[in-house]
Amino acid sequence: MVYGAQMGVGYSFNQVTLDSAVSQAFGVAEPVSVEVSNSWVLRPLVKAEYFVHRKVSLRTQLSFTYTDPDVVIHTVTEDIAHQWNTNHWQLSFAVGFFPLRK
Repeated sequence: MVYGAQMGVGYSFNQVTLDSAVSQAFGVAEPVSVEVSNSWVLRPLVKAEYFVHRKVSLRTQLSFTYTDPDVVIHTVTEDIAHQWNTNHWQLSFAVGFFPLRK
């Protein structure tokens, strides 16, 4: 059994493009615009791997991505800000196969 942990740190360059019909979602007839800022990203990860045979393993990992860009939607009637949770969890399971391992 092998255990591990990692911490990833980076910077996210964010960009938004809008569909021309997005104003209908907000119930306004005028154009809608969005501003989004760049942000730092943290990604802690824990993983485990169990070798069922010397050439085959079962793997799992769990990570959380934290990023906090400022997202502001501008409509004719209001500015909507601080409504989005941009953080998320990832969980994966895999089988490792090592055909060249001695």
